Amino acid sequence: MKKFIFHLYMFFIFRSCLCQINETSSIDYNELTKYTLDTYDKNNKATRYHLNYDFQNHLFKEYSDYKLAFLPNVQYAIICHENDIDKNDNEKKTMIFWNIATYEIFIATSIYLNAFPVWYIEQKKNGNTFCMRFDSVGWYNNGRADICKNETLPCPDLIILNTSQVTYRYFNDDTLNLNKYFRKYNKKYGKSFESLLNKYSYYEYRIDNNWLAVPISEDFRIFQFNLTTFNECKSKGYDLHYPPYQFFKRNNH
Repeated sequence: MKKFIFHLYMFFIFRSCLCQINETSSIDYNELTKYTLDTYDKNNKATRYHLNYDFQNHLFKEYSDYKLAFLPNVQYAIICHENDIDKNDNEKKTMIFWNIATYEIFIATSIYLNAFPVWYIEQKKNGNTFCMRFDSVGWYNNGRADICKNETLPCPDLIILNTSQVTYRYFNDDTLNLNKYFRKYNKKYGKSFESLLNKYSYYEYRIDNNWLAVPISEDFRIFQFNLTTFNECKSKGYDLHYPPYQFFKRNNH
């Protein structure tokens, strides 16, 4: 049974990883800029796109031009190096990757495509031919659909989980314990991965003292409130207090 579930929080940042690869690898990157993406709609109709990877920006040029983000009607997509896309299944390994994107909105999937060349290079160094399939399964299926329990169920290799989805997958026995990978990082780099995280990331990805996910980046949102509504409610006698708000305080002293 395959069970590989990781979490990338909102946005995929892998520039530092790429820098390490670029510094240590003797691979000719000029030969690894051309990739092919086949997208499939609900009727399994395929459309092919040719992509060009920029190793300076670590993005597909077509992503930077916003062409990938707005591809229409994509149920799933398969990306390979251009030399591998038409090989038979027994000649290549295709990993299945689930995420919360929907059929109509490919933008949530498109960002992960930029990581594929990194994974491809790692596999190529090990002599493997590697492609990846991205399935847009939606929020519910991504977090709660039964997987891998028997041969009739889908069995993705990777699922990108939102923080609120990790706990359900854990108690449904769908996750891996990643403690040994965190220890390996400590041994290799001389510092713990935990020391790089803020307290929110630390507690969100550990259950029963088990690391269940690897937070790659963080997303901070600005909290807004309607000052007019607060004032109106206060004028009617409601005991309301403004949230902490430095701009409001600064302009009312």
